[in-house]
Amino acid sequence: MPARKWTKDRVIAAIHERQRQGLSLTSVWREDSPLSQASKSQFGCWRKALVAAGGPGAPPHEKRPHGGVTAGACARCRAGARPEPTRARE
Repeated sequence: MPARKWTKDRVIAAIHERQRQGLSLTSVWREDSPLSQASKSQFGCWRKALVAAGGPGAPPHEKRPHGGVTAGACARCRAGARPEPTRARE
């Protein structure tokens, strides 16, 4: 049986279902990969999908699956810039 196609409405419904069930909205990338990927393909990023679902967006301390890179750094990477080296914490 083929997988159902994700639409914006289906992503929003899945977010509402996670909220209804009391599931985390900050660890979707780890717990529900299909929803995470669909949110990115339909909305561009998880935060925009949350906003479209009526939420305030992901909290600023959200851990990201790509090593905690900030949204600004992600945008720079997409634009072709090389990632900046990290500094050791003192």
